[in-house]
Amino acid sequence: MPAKTVKNKRILMIGPFPDPLMGMSVANQVLFNSLKSRQYRVDRVNTAMYAFDERPGAFSVGKLLHFLKPNIYLYKVLRASAVYVTPGQTFFGVSKYSLFFLVSRLFRKDLILHIHSNVIREEYEGNKGFKKWYMGFLLKRATKAIVLSPSHVHNMEPFLAKDKIFSVVNFVQPEYIIPSHEVNKKDMAGKRIIFLSNLMTGKGILYLLEALKDIAESNVSFEARLAGDMDGTIKDEVSAYVDALPNVTYLGVVRGTEKKALLDWGNLFVFPSYLTEGLPLSILEAMGTGNMVIATRHPSLEDLFEDGSIRYIEKQSAGSIREALEADYSKT
Repeated sequence: MPAKTVKNKRILMIGPFPDPLMGMSVANQVLFNSLKSRQYRVDRVNTAMYAFDERPGAFSVGKLLHFLKPNIYLYKVLRASAVYVTPGQTFFGVSKYSLFFLVSRLFRKDLILHIHSNVIREEYEGNKGFKKWYMGFLLKRATKAIVLSPSHVHNMEPFLAKDKIFSVVNFVQPEYIIPSHEVNKKDMAGKRIIFLSNLMTGKGILYLLEALKDIAESNVSFEARLAGDMDGTIKDEVSAYVDALPNVTYLGVVRGTEKKALLDWGNLFVFPSYLTEGLPLSILEAMGTGNMVIATRHPSLEDLFEDGSIRYIEKQSAGSIREALEADYSKT
């Protein structure tokens, strides 16, 4: 009998899917849709939290109960040839998938981990005793791993042979890529500033708002639009800034045509995160739509983009953001 073709194999995707909208959940949805459109036999188990969380790696009883629920779908592993998992980066972020990892290997399934950040090794090495042993034990059940850039390969080296670790850059949907000859035609004369991420402290939103307040007081002409889910603990602080700045608008969550329209409208995309990031999908989308990217340094960005492609800013510095926003990009 002929060997199974790749498309005849059943793929089970396990991880967060929208909603809420986050980089990993969006990437999982795009991959799922792409596989389906190409006639792959693909199923999924959605592990997303349905409320926005400022501290996604932190433990709580509510989260524990929530993440026990997907285990009722363990039977799907038995029907799969390959199991693709996008785990978290912490002990809890990995261990919540324990049964899926163990059942996959027990039944000799191909277990592929896609690591969407750059801290999993640091988290592993920061644990002690049982937690360190168990996190390592689970990660070693994988047969392959995918990371976002060459500088991220070291994250999985304690657990897998190097030839089983693959560097794959995040993908951008075609609608977010304008033709190369149109990139330089984008009007850079007026400052149209975008923040497109979850509004949480670690993403640097408060430093950006302080910088916007400063340039407004200096009579710099600009318009800014903020989009994304908001952590409730900083809602009052964000609202106070937005209410005081008439040229700053908070749009809430945007997606689809609204998101594309926002990226087309803007010309300066600010990503002031001081978290340890992977390769933010929003940065790739901003570049694809011709925006100048102003961002804090992250290894994946330095891996993939030449000097000058991104204007780098200091972490946790409203002054650095202000300086970048006040620069003249009309001649770039």
